[in-house]
Amino acid sequence: MRREPGTGPRQVYVHLPTWKEFVQLCRERNLKPSRRLRQIIHDDVNKMKGTSTPHPVNYDELKQQHHAFILNIDKLEKTLRKHGVYDQLVELAENLKIDKTSFSNLKTVVRDMFNQWEGHHEELHLFVSLLELVKEKRSIEKQLLDVRTNELSE
Repeated sequence: MRREPGTGPRQVYVHLPTWKEFVQLCRERNLKPSRRLRQIIHDDVNKMKGTSTPHPVNYDELKQQHHAFILNIDKLEKTLRKHGVYDQLVELAENLKIDKTSFSNLKTVVRDMFNQWEGHHEELHLFVSLLELVKEKRSIEKQLLDVRTNELSE
């Protein structure tokens, strides 16, 4: 196993169910839990210091994450189409004025969707997961764009 420069073994005690959920969420997003934890700690230290030194971006990891997000999004979309509710849910989200660019109003739209959706909540939960994945995919695409355009300008 290859370690990143400047890192070493450390012991952190975490509530086991929380750790298991963290690892599962990382796997769903094609992230390495230890790398993600380092990023979280790095960001938190900078926040506490009042600085904003960005965590170094791993280009290959971003590409892998992007690909994983696309696969997961396609899978959820196919499931919702198979249930015959995808178009209805998209229409409901659009009627509730979801911001399709940044998804900045996602929480509000989701709350309103649960109040208005007359179908099964299972389908709505799948759709919300889809929206969350699309939001995260957009964030990765922005990072990829930054990396790729910086490489071109250097």
